[in-house]
Amino acid sequence: MSAAQAITQALTSVLESEEDTHNPLDMASPNYAPWLAGRSAGIQEARRILAPGPPDIIAAITDALTTATAAATEITGAQRIAWMRYDDTRPRDAGITNPAAWTAIGHANGLHLALQIADREIVRQRLDDAQATIEDEGRGGPLLTLHTDRFDRLTPALAVDGHRLAGHWYLQEAVNQEVITWDRDTWGNLLLGVESVSEEGHLLELAVFLTISDELTLTRGLESDLPDNFNDLSADEQNELKLYPDPTHETADYLRLVVDELNELAAATERMVTAWPGTTRQPLIT
Repeated sequence: MSAAQAITQALTSVLESEEDTHNPLDMASPNYAPWLAGRSAGIQEARRILAPGPPDIIAAITDALTTATAAATEITGAQRIAWMRYDDTRPRDAGITNPAAWTAIGHANGLHLALQIADREIVRQRLDDAQATIEDEGRGGPLLTLHTDRFDRLTPALAVDGHRLAGHWYLQEAVNQEVITWDRDTWGNLLLGVESVSEEGHLLELAVFLTISDELTLTRGLESDLPDNFNDLSADEQNELKLYPDPTHETADYLRLVVDELNELAAATERMVTAWPGTTRQPLIT
């Protein structure tokens, strides 16, 4: 369905709706009937504008709205006419009693409503088109690539303290030796990091982070599968639990884990930005 068709369908729903949710006037007001007739005329005009599928829908409706506003201004004479928007009409209800004036105002209001609906539908279609493109073409693949055939380039870490220093060392060494690579033409210089969260010397959680262009840092905690009776275990028993690969003795497995988590962090962020709630005003659904 084209944008023009979607807007026309939405406008038709407004005309056919028994419950008028777009009415700024009291239905008992004597001004309501002429205003409603004008608004219907404005919506009908918008539908006629949309019928041939104009290349610039917003500009076409805006031009009609400008003309209608000028006509309403002329017919109301010296009355203030700066309230062609729906939400500004109600306080002016008592100021004008000429039915022809209210018909002209309704006409402008109808076109303004069409403009609001058009803007909403065009944004929605652009998001749908972007999502369809992503689904058709697929995403660009994982952000990071781990080259397992280059593990021999890694220099052993001087620190053997498990994850706190050794883990960070091996991650940075993997980047420096191009064991971990990414498309630098697209992403520039990325800062990759991994941190450990410990309690009384026991590793509870790893967290990876990704900094893009020195401006945005994304963080993701790795879930650990702690036993249900973890708090009942002794300190020695807790320390014997193996939650993550040891970076010093299991470097390959450790780097695989960190790269997988960083790639999932990047992919999750991409999914969110595709439908950013602040832009779409819709809750994020992943």
